[in-house]
Amino acid sequence: MMTVLITGGTGFIGRAVCHALKAHKKNVVILTRTPKAVQSGERAVASLDEIADTETLEGIINLAGAPINHRWTKAYKKTLLHSRVGTTANVISLITRLKTKPAFLISASAVGYYGPQPATHKTTEDTPPQESFTHTLCHAWETKAREAEALGVRTCLVRLGVVLDKEGGLFKELHGLYQWCLGGRIGSGTQGLPWIHREDVVRALIFLMEHSKMQGAYNLTAPEVTSQQTFSQTLGRVLGRPTLMPLPACVVRLLFGEMGQELLLHGAYVYPEKLLKAGFTFTHPRLHDALKAIVDKQDEPRLGA
Repeated sequence: MMTVLITGGTGFIGRAVCHALKAHKKNVVILTRTPKAVQSGERAVASLDEIADTETLEGIINLAGAPINHRWTKAYKKTLLHSRVGTTANVISLITRLKTKPAFLISASAVGYYGPQPATHKTTEDTPPQESFTHTLCHAWETKAREAEALGVRTCLVRLGVVLDKEGGLFKELHGLYQWCLGGRIGSGTQGLPWIHREDVVRALIFLMEHSKMQGAYNLTAPEVTSQQTFSQTLGRVLGRPTLMPLPACVVRLLFGEMGQELLLHGAYVYPEKLLKAGFTFTHPRLHDALKAIVDKQDEPRLGA
């Protein structure tokens, strides 16, 4: 069995990726600050220094990064940068010293790479980015990951949208508010909200892993692009709740500062052009169906429990 290293393997996305890789008969090595959080029988390392130069890895999936939905103080901006770029630098150092290089590096990024984009514009992988903190962060993250290319490693950068599933992410954060009829648009509601079901994130990562000619940047977002207001209204319909409690832009800025301005009031209509051209098909391409699948999902044991 071949082995794949996953950084951030105990997170919301990482847990699901580990589960899928094992279903594909892969061994996994998980870099995590909490080794006790991994499943019995999985190998966890607290530092990449624990991986010997002579080990053979089929590939690396780099998902590590501190949560971005915190108020962006100067100190927390440094945490965001270090947890992404610093961890990726450690991955590059590992690749450099491995005697047998991995076949691929799939490294996370985010649609924040593009910065705020006009509501009338469909954002693809070729769209020029706009200046913002999220662009600066994602650009530094991607630039560090691309150093693997010079080492002969096929490198894919995955620009993730808002990942939806019952166990975490935006859906879990909003579910309680909407159940109490406190849902509504944020700001004008016209800003793009690029989303993707977690199942499709995992399937896309496996797709990139298995197709050896794929490299470069890919948008991991559903093909149905939506506004924040459409997202709010659709979630309300699926949950059977009204969406009559808008959150004004001035309140967002007061409560969340720069983070609220960039992540909640700005957005982009991001389209997965390269992924679709490569032949990838989405299990959940439409927002209503994706949200309904999450709501209707039977209670299951948590991955990694």
